[in-house]
Amino acid sequence: MSLALHDLLVCCRGLGNDKATERKKEAERFRRLLRNPEVVLELDRSSGTKGSKQLTWDAVFRFLQSYVQKETESMQSSRSVTATALATRKKKMAEICSLIKYFIRYANKHLLDLYCNLFTTSSKSINHVLVSRVIHMLVRGCCMQTDGFNNDLFSFFSKALLNARHAKHLSVLEHLVSALNIFLRSAAMNCRMRVCQLGEELLPSILNVWVDMRPSAALKEDIVEFFNLQICVHHPKGAKTQDTGAYAEDWTKWQSLLFNLYDALVKEISHIGSRGKYVTGTRHIAVKDNLIELTADICHQVNNINDTHVLEVTQASIRATQMGSPTHGSASKRRRIELGWEVLRDHLQPQHSDFDVIPWLQITAVVASKYPSMVPSQELVPLLSVLYQLLTEQRRGERGPYVLRCLREVARCQARYPERAQVHRAELGRLWGRVWALAMRGVSSPQTEALSLDLLSTIVHGELINMDREFWKLFSGSACKPSQSAALCLSQALLKCPVPKNLILSSSWDSMGITEGSGSHNLKETLIAWLLMTDQSDEMEETSRPHPIICRLALCYNFPHNLIAHILVSLTLKDTRAGLKFLLDNLGKSIFQFLEVQRIRLFSLCLLFIIITLTVSLLILHSIQSPSTPPECLVRCFSLLTGVLAGYISTGCLTEEEACRSQLFTKAKVFHSLKPILIMFVKVKMTEEGTMATLISIMKLCTQSGNVCPVPANLFVMILPAGLLSDLAEICKLLVSVYGVYGMYTMCNGSSLGTQSITKHNIVIFDNKSWSCLLLGAKSLLAEDHLAQQDLALLAVLEFLCKSVSVQPIHRLLFKPQEVRRRLLLLVEPIDFSKALHLHMYLVLLKKLPAADSLCPEEFDLLLRPLADLCDMYRQDQEICAAVLLGLLPYIRSMGKSHHMPDEMKHVQGSLLQVLSGFSFLSQTGKCMVTVRVALVQCLVALLEADPCCKWAVLSLRGTDKEDHPVSVILPSHLADAHHQVRMLVATSVERLFLEVSPEHPYKRKMLPLKHQQAAFENVYLKAQEGMKSSSSEDQQDEAFNRKATLLKSLSVVLCCSPVCEKQSLFALFQSYKENNIEELLIKKMLCSVSRELGYRSVKSFVSSHLYYLVAEWLAQRRSDDRYTIGSFPYTLLDLNTVKDFYNSSYQVLIPHLVFLDDFEQVKSIGRYLGRDWKELLANCFPKIMVNILPYFALSGQDSQVAEQREKAHKVYDLLKDANCLGKQQIDNLIHSNLADIVVELLMTLYEGSGREGDRGDLKCFIGELDPVPNPPYFSSYVIKATLDYLSNCHSANHKSLVAILSKTPISIQRILLAICERAAETTNSYERHRILLMYHLFVNLLLREVKDGLGGAWAFVLRDIIYTVIHHMNSRPVQGDEVSNRSLSLCCDLLTSVCRAALQFCDDALDCHLQVIVGTLTALVTCRPIISQQVLNLLQFLVIENQQKLKGSLSRLEPFPDLPEFKELRSAQHKLKYNAGTFTLRQVTAKYTN
Repeated sequence: MSLALHDLLVCCRGLGNDKATERKKEAERFRRLLRNPEVVLELDRSSGTKGSKQLTWDAVFRFLQSYVQKETESMQSSRSVTATALATRKKKMAEICSLIKYFIRYANKHLLDLYCNLFTTSSKSINHVLVSRVIHMLVRGCCMQTDGFNNDLFSFFSKALLNARHAKHLSVLEHLVSALNIFLRSAAMNCRMRVCQLGEELLPSILNVWVDMRPSAALKEDIVEFFNLQICVHHPKGAKTQDTGAYAEDWTKWQSLLFNLYDALVKEISHIGSRGKYVTGTRHIAVKDNLIELTADICHQVNNINDTHVLEVTQASIRATQMGSPTHGSASKRRRIELGWEVLRDHLQPQHSDFDVIPWLQITAVVASKYPSMVPSQELVPLLSVLYQLLTEQRRGERGPYVLRCLREVARCQARYPERAQVHRAELGRLWGRVWALAMRGVSSPQTEALSLDLLSTIVHGELINMDREFWKLFSGSACKPSQSAALCLSQALLKCPVPKNLILSSSWDSMGITEGSGSHNLKETLIAWLLMTDQSDEMEETSRPHPIICRLALCYNFPHNLIAHILVSLTLKDTRAGLKFLLDNLGKSIFQFLEVQRIRLFSLCLLFIIITLTVSLLILHSIQSPSTPPECLVRCFSLLTGVLAGYISTGCLTEEEACRSQLFTKAKVFHSLKPILIMFVKVKMTEEGTMATLISIMKLCTQSGNVCPVPANLFVMILPAGLLSDLAEICKLLVSVYGVYGMYTMCNGSSLGTQSITKHNIVIFDNKSWSCLLLGAKSLLAEDHLAQQDLALLAVLEFLCKSVSVQPIHRLLFKPQEVRRRLLLLVEPIDFSKALHLHMYLVLLKKLPAADSLCPEEFDLLLRPLADLCDMYRQDQEICAAVLLGLLPYIRSMGKSHHMPDEMKHVQGSLLQVLSGFSFLSQTGKCMVTVRVALVQCLVALLEADPCCKWAVLSLRGTDKEDHPVSVILPSHLADAHHQVRMLVATSVERLFLEVSPEHPYKRKMLPLKHQQAAFENVYLKAQEGMKSSSSEDQQDEAFNRKATLLKSLSVVLCCSPVCEKQSLFALFQSYKENNIEELLIKKMLCSVSRELGYRSVKSFVSSHLYYLVAEWLAQRRSDDRYTIGSFPYTLLDLNTVKDFYNSSYQVLIPHLVFLDDFEQVKSIGRYLGRDWKELLANCFPKIMVNILPYFALSGQDSQVAEQREKAHKVYDLLKDANCLGKQQIDNLIHSNLADIVVELLMTLYEGSGREGDRGDLKCFIGELDPVPNPPYFSSYVIKATLDYLSNCHSANHKSLVAILSKTPISIQRILLAICERAAETTNSYERHRILLMYHLFVNLLLREVKDGLGGAWAFVLRDIIYTVIHHMNSRPVQGDEVSNRSLSLCCDLLTSVCRAALQFCDDALDCHLQVIVGTLTALVTCRPIISQQVLNLLQFLVIENQQKLKGSLSRLEPFPDLPEFKELRSAQHKLKYNAGTFTLRQVTAKYTN
């Protein structure tokens, strides 16, 4: 015996020691030994040897069983029932459970290997049925509580099922295929390619079982699930090509398998129909949904959109093709399979029986629903025609409902792609008109009412026909009762069509249940009466009252929440359509915004109050008086009342104060009368199942009513009686105390394993067939099977109470939320997590109680206090750990919204972080399976949302460094996780490292500080690259592909969310192309989505905008890696095919940088590739070359880096002056002829963030920390102006300014201004546009200094051009501007101020022609742009007040300023100026407007 096994044997014997302290020591030692890989290896080896006399897994379990028995006897011997004794006993039971689970986790792999080998290699004498059942249990256990043993299971299923058609017992296949499905679902995310490979390998064999072996119903279900899994994994979301995400190991083979599967399914459906024809008695005609879904999915894959074709397939291909198969070498039969829409329509012909038609109606409906893009335009008319024919004969058999469903999906399809119907618009309109008429008739039939209404609703929504007035008569009598379908149909009609004023009833509607009458009725009143089920017959006249039974039925329908209330409110508004759209879209939207868009007035508010108050009053009176009335009906009444009032508050018709004083609200308070009845009802009949079911129903309705937008939720909570919530809390306490004691302690995965089962049965791992069922077949403690009806009632009450005390703080509450919260938190103190009820109860409190910012620090602390014990008890139970982490998400979010002082929350934060630190450590050490790690990542993301800068979100990990790590560092570390799901979740969430994102307002985002973003990018890229290097050898192909996907997704998210890291991310992508061998197709797909997201026209335009930076960084890598040459640059990502194409399209970028790097040899090489003289290329690139050199001549200071750059620039310039290069004379000529272009290129290098604080000048107030660095080279405005001065000094004999030099040829100034404006128009990036506006500001200020000299006679044109350019940019800013857009507006306003000042100094009437446009633009900005309103008002005051004498004539012709406080002074000045000479005559006013 090895030393390792000897130590374990000694430890196992110690577990049976009579002393409890010794047993405890040995139990801890037992854990440590099992963690030793050498011990596990030796146990595997000895257990796998038949007749081994060494220690085996079986023997170890026997020792463990003896230990459990000893501990159980010890606990039974203690008679004490004190709290301390009970707590000790509970702790001891937890330790026993934990030790058993610990052992099972390590023993599982051996068990799996053993039984798999037993199945595949043993003789015939073994019971394969029993072994397959055990394997099923083991596979389920592995997939639930571990990350599985992928390689072993792939190999096993490949061997076990490849010859499935030879199986003698179908029950063996039933267990194995079910186990295969469990395994494939678990492995598909991480090992998609291997799952596809295994599916392609096994599908012929399993299809053969389906076709030839008459499987049982259960096996058929498993086989259909297997087929569905393979379709999903090969074709996610219906993808048909590799470009859209489809994958197959062997495409030819897979296509053949799909056709064979299609053929088999068509046969199966045909057989189902033929069998149905000859079965006596009633028989369900429809085919099961899973089979229909599968057939529809395969139809989508095998059918071409535009043609019908016939395919010949080899029938033998569905057989197993391995050597030894009986069909191997035999002749193959070939069959013809017809495919296409024409074939589909042939199955829908009216002459077929219901058994033949209905399955294909189901298939067509699913195809049109899941794949609307698959329905070709030329098929719409013939398909609709055949469906119409079927609908006309719906009285034959049972096909009617299926035809209606199919028509509904076709209608949705046409509505989704209206452009397809344009060619056949007239014919489709006629057909839909006929369908409409039949559907209207179908409403009167109980069998087709709901489906007919759904179809009508879809036609209305898609605007497929012009709806006639007859439609409204459906909602005016007994033809159609209020139901979910009817309410949805009515709401759709109200949203799409104006409501006619009157409704004229005619005798033609008698058959529909509508009373004949010649008089007209106000349609809105009729609709309101119909919704409230008010009897409108003449007999009732003014004493109309609701029919109690009908009302109860109507109100108990499963309506979408508050839909009836919204419809009722909208019907009392002048513009019903706008009102309903507003209410349905967003109840919390600003009412002022709503009223600005639609001026909506009440047309009959009092009418609604009278009808609703009367109706509900009588309903409540009837309901309370009738003992048979369900209490749920009253709750629905109250919910309707509060919903109506909330609608009026939201639309601005009532204030909350007025609503609370209204009759409706007063009537709602009759809810108080329900309270004593309900409480007594529950307390007296607590043991009755029906009572508990009623309580559950009521609580769910109440929770739903409080689970909507704040206004209706608050109103509903306001009507709750003072004592109701306290009494409900008391019921919770009673339920816990009475029924909580029967909770069972869970030993293994929630199985009930008490002392009886241990003492009576000698359980042995391999000898007792019930062992695996006992340990792995048990349900989780989280399963509702452990809960009685009373337990479910308790949880429903808890959820309602949590919701009620978590609403936003409001006045007029009849109860004290803090008192109810206190009573709820008292339930936590005696909690016993060994009981299923207590565990569920705590999870409900954890999820629901911290909603909004309702808890104080003490309440937070009380709620979290038991969490550490819970985690410690169930740290081995992966399902419970995941549930706990997910339960913490609302708690974390609530902490992020807390307004309490940081010091008050410090202890609460510490308790939470301690738990998360523990889970993070377990995750890092490989002790958490994927579900737990996914939940942990979600918690980390929530922490970043709560504390974006990680001021307190810091975890302490027990490890070698023992340091604290902010969550912003821990989250990216999961990019190197072993599981693809975890990595991709992190990759999609990395934007939280760059932005402040609130879950409540996902579109309101704020950039994090620069240092945080830079550190985040480094962490993300580093960890993603680390993940690229840690792929598993078992699943190398899958792992490599998955990790590439993680890297690409991470970089794409950074590219989309962080402008300041955009260039770095893009270069990281290019570098990954070279270093990680990422396929070009994958990168192009990613870049396509990114460029589209960022607003670029194409991938090429996006990459080209960063090309100079990319080239510079690429060549900078040559210092450490000589593979980074200009020729190795990944130019194919620019959609260029050859190096020559790259050089030809990009030499303007490449050559200037190569010249500055003194790499003239590469410049000459480019010339040779292009067949052009390299000196000519230098001349063409001359302006950009100068921009790389001249600024360094102008740089001041003796800094070593500046001196080095200056020296390098001089060296390159000297080389250019050399006679063998351009020469000095040509350089002078090029500078003179390209001066305007050199100025433009120099301005394009502006980046104020590059200079010292003192060098930023006038532009410093318009720059931000997060302005991204532009393409190199870049310089501050100080350096650029110095360079311009340097240019003017070098090329002007009398040292004139550069503007003066340019003024000699005024077209140069216009060319510069135009070039800057063109660049601004081309860019889609707001930061880049702002940088270009800074350049414009800089150059315009240089011009304004010398406008007094006339600018070569072009001053008027230049001023006009500048004014209208600035105004254009001010008007083109988005209404909801971000931070950079606001800075751009401020800059434009500042520039316009400078222009106006300069113009008025130079010429008094320079602004006369432009003043109306200037003032009109500025006036609008004051009200719509509050952030710059003061700046705009200052400019208006400068123009109107300070310069009124100079602009007197123009100001008097302006429109009056708005009558708002902001314009009071301006209005006064304008009025005084305008009427200074007296009032105007009619002739003068007429002359003003005619001129």
